[in-house]
Amino acid sequence: VRKPVRIVLVSSGYLPQVGGLERVTHELASAWKEAGHEVRVITNRSVRSLAPYEKIDGIPVWRYFFVWEFPELRLVSIFKFLIHCLYLPYILWSLWNALDPRKTDVVNVHYVGAPAWWAVLVAKRRLLPVVVTLHGSDLLTEPKRSRLKRIMLRKVLGAADGVSTVSRFMLKKLEELIPELRGKGTVIWNGFNPSEFKTVQKAEAERPYGLCVSRLSHQKGHVLLLKAFEALGPDPGFDLVILGNGPMLKILEEESK
Repeated sequence: VRKPVRIVLVSSGYLPQVGGLERVTHELASAWKEAGHEVRVITNRSVRSLAPYEKIDGIPVWRYFFVWEFPELRLVSIFKFLIHCLYLPYILWSLWNALDPRKTDVVNVHYVGAPAWWAVLVAKRRLLPVVVTLHGSDLLTEPKRSRLKRIMLRKVLGAADGVSTVSRFMLKKLEELIPELRGKGTVIWNGFNPSEFKTVQKAEAERPYGLCVSRLSHQKGHVLLLKAFEALGPDPGFDLVILGNGPMLKILEEESK
């Protein structure tokens, strides 16, 4: 009989927030739990109204205000940053207790964002194995925004005992960015439940169309997608349909006019 594994899943986002990362990590945690493993979740409390602790589908979820980068030069941003810094000793103490080797076998970090650096830092001090999963913008977009994020990405991946990506393209980009990881990464594709699509009706359309379904956020690159579509000419022979919601909705509506 295979012994159950005690897993701490660390993610930049988790339910009830809406997004691809949140959905994937919840499905993964639920599948592990169903398989008989013990799963606990540590995530970022990016929305203040979310509870610092709750159980979602029987899985314990802890949320903390993680310090990640220097704030924009605005009074509110600086104030929030200072408050989060004051919370840092408590957060580190909480992580130290949560990542107790007596009740943890492995730490799985999803998306190199706010919680990743601190979780990996504590996990390695606790001599726990760490597996990091890259999801997209944490590798392809965020490191380009600041030198600090590039350093953090390298530190987190350098400390990992294993690294996985969600596509071969991302694995290639990872090896280009950090050549010392060449041959050490693994591709694990995100799956889906086909039963959820059994009742989906075929969309009637007069012309062929390309469909993009995602959360409408800056990291997804929808503006670049629109520019690429426009570059095909006034009539490429098909339409482009973008389906989703998020902070970029109004901007994309203006760009597509």
